[in-house]
Amino acid sequence: MELFSRIDAHVHFPADTSQAQQIVRDARLKVVNVCVDDQELGGVAAQRQWYRALAITQPELFAWITSFDLCGFPSPQWKQRVLEQLREDFTGEGAAVGCKVWKNIGMELRDPATNQWVFIDDARFDPVFSFLQQQRKAVLMHIGEPLACWQELDPASPHYGYYSTQPQWHWYGRNDVPSHARLIASRDAIAQRYPHLAVVGAHYGSLESDLAEIAARFERYPNFFVDTSGRLVDMALQAGRDRQKVRDFFLRYSDRLIWGTDPVCLCPLSQMDEQTRQARQSQAQRLWAKEWRFFATNDELNFNGAKICGLALPETVLKKLFVDNARRIYVGV
Repeated sequence: MELFSRIDAHVHFPADTSQAQQIVRDARLKVVNVCVDDQELGGVAAQRQWYRALAITQPELFAWITSFDLCGFPSPQWKQRVLEQLREDFTGEGAAVGCKVWKNIGMELRDPATNQWVFIDDARFDPVFSFLQQQRKAVLMHIGEPLACWQELDPASPHYGYYSTQPQWHWYGRNDVPSHARLIASRDAIAQRYPHLAVVGAHYGSLESDLAEIAARFERYPNFFVDTSGRLVDMALQAGRDRQKVRDFFLRYSDRLIWGTDPVCLCPLSQMDEQTRQARQSQAQRLWAKEWRFFATNDELNFNGAKICGLALPETVLKKLFVDNARRIYVGV
């Protein structure tokens, strides 16, 4: 079917050059930049500035989701600072449309008094979620990781490239770290505790390997959604094994799925050298094109050396996946 204007609801693409912005236009996109509490991506303070500026100057192309850092957690001063920052981010021109929490909560953060792991369902985060619920702002949660995080490195895995180069996040063979199940349970607890808060599980909710587990949470928590970001290969390989099962999942839960792709730039494109900038732009273009073909057509596509047919979802489902659900959940996008 013919390509229509879409919303990519999960990117890290500070496209502050005219060429990069034209690429977004040519792809018929509006993109939602997502802040992450990660110094490798520039830190939360810098990302807030980059992404809000784009939302102000080019609102037809850009929206953004804020975040907060953990410096000073769990002091009263930390809570006050975070709530003041969120209030500022949700107010005025170019306001943020949601808030992200990252995997460092549960996988990195420890209580300074006890050295115990701190999870997202810790009561000390309740003021943040209460505020988000009050403000009717969705929370995007990247809590946990794919199961490959806890498994032996496998060159055939879609996640081999990441874990082979990011050993700090690869937990195979360790018995001093939380389990995948504990992390997912902490995220689920927030969906249950705050029934009027839209909770979006990034990357299929870190359950990309098991559609039945995602479906169970859709049935259990009416306020739970997932985005598709960064897991195209996972879903395609499952479609290669059982295309009808994957297609049926998208048809049945078409109101609960939000399209995102997760291209990552570590700094604004204007700060990159020409070669890096062109590479990042080309990578995003290829990703956007391939994602559309997988979801919208039955074209045969190459994933990890396997030829896999796209899902050819009907137009009504595509409109929800690519546009309507993002607008409904991230109010103001």
